Amino acid sequence: MDALRADIDLIWENAITFNGEGSWITRPVGPMKTFTARKFAEATAGPAAAHAHPVAAARGAGVGNVPYAEGSPLFITPAMRNQLFENSQKLKDVERVEIGKLVTAMCPRAADNSVPTEMKIDVDAMDPKTFVRIDTYVRRLLAAALNAAQATGIVSTS
Repeated sequence: MDALRADIDLIWENAITFNGEGSWITRPVGPMKTFTARKFAEATAGPAAAHAHPVAAARGAGVGNVPYAEGSPLFITPAMRNQLFENSQKLKDVERVEIGKLVTAMCPRAADNSVPTEMKIDVDAMDPKTFVRIDTYVRRLLAAALNAAQATGIVSTS
């Protein structure tokens, strides 16, 4: 576990060293460092804590520390989280602000507004229904942007 953590910390350090503090590549390093630190803390706390989640106590744990929806096998996988992150990076800033507002309205525990100039969204704190709604919204925004680009001839349809 210690060797894995050292390797992951080295990835973050190398991203900053080789790309610079202000690079678009290093922008997600802070949140990713926080996320991995929390996951390592959970993993080293013991087997029971590794699968704990604040909501899981009330509903039962799901895969990836995301609770199952009541009566449903729906869960959020790491690949789904990653895809949502990658897709949201393609959006305009104003669209990401709207996503923050939606998350705040639908699942306030997943929205961190403690810094006035930014919002952090904790996907692990989202219930699966909210995650799917946000993911669908992001995908629709991207599809609309692609359709608009194709209509104006900016992007080829082939």
